[in-house]
Amino acid sequence: MLASSAGFADLEQFSLLAIGNVTLHRGQALDLVDLMSVYGSSFSVQGGDLIADLHEEALQIALATEAEAAIDRFVRQLTTYEELSTTGSDPLWTAVTGYYAAFFVSNALLLACGRGFVRVDTSQITGAQQGGLHRVRLAQGATLGHLELRLTPMGKEGSHKATWKGVRELLADRATTVGNGTREAQVFASLAALIVAPIWLSQERNDINYEFKRNPFQAGLWPRELSHLADAEAIEDRILASISPRPEQRFELVMAGCASLLASLFHRFLVRGGKIDPQRRRRRTTAMLSCEHLTWLVDYR
Repeated sequence: MLASSAGFADLEQFSLLAIGNVTLHRGQALDLVDLMSVYGSSFSVQGGDLIADLHEEALQIALATEAEAAIDRFVRQLTTYEELSTTGSDPLWTAVTGYYAAFFVSNALLLACGRGFVRVDTSQITGAQQGGLHRVRLAQGATLGHLELRLTPMGKEGSHKATWKGVRELLADRATTVGNGTREAQVFASLAALIVAPIWLSQERNDINYEFKRNPFQAGLWPRELSHLADAEAIEDRILASISPRPEQRFELVMAGCASLLASLFHRFLVRGGKIDPQRRRRRTTAMLSCEHLTWLVDYR
């Protein structure tokens, strides 16, 4: 299983650097935007990138808060998708909702690994480009107890395409780390391939959302993957078995695969002594009552 592979060990090391074992207190909302408003004067501009050497705990709390916010969005989309797909509502909109669940959990996975994309205000930083979407990258700081935060402006590239490129890179690199021929490498590689083949997931979403010739009354229902995915091994089996899956199946498989990896990372976070806002946890549990068979994807223990 991926959670015991060398590739996952890489992800755990990224996560250890990004979110450590911080405590997220009730109602705490220190995100990266807040962090930049406090430490804006610490940033310098190098080749267009914003770089700062910041206190480790403050930065880890901000990244964990960003990841948690993305997980909240994932839970909302997942529960809505579950309701739409089981009641036979408009299948086109249902598929798009599944896409957004996959998108938000994938961005949460990136943020928990010290990557991902955020929109920031750069008005307090001298010489910085106009604020907007920036890529997050981390490195060890120059002094003990500090981390280097690097924010790279993404220009005109949209958040969806940028996120999928980042997730594909993260997964494909892990496949290389594990080594060719192993089950773990095949799962990482297959999950990465689902993001881009036959077209990028973001383009698949656009084709469904903006192709007005499709008739929602004739689209019919599709075979759902989520009803068969009881644990991480089942997810991996389905990812390996998928051959030319339909768009909505791709959304579900990528969603489930990334959610499973994220659940494992947050399990290790809790084992290290990290703490999640209990109020936020209760809200998620309540939201998931309508699809309890999937609670294991978001109820980190």
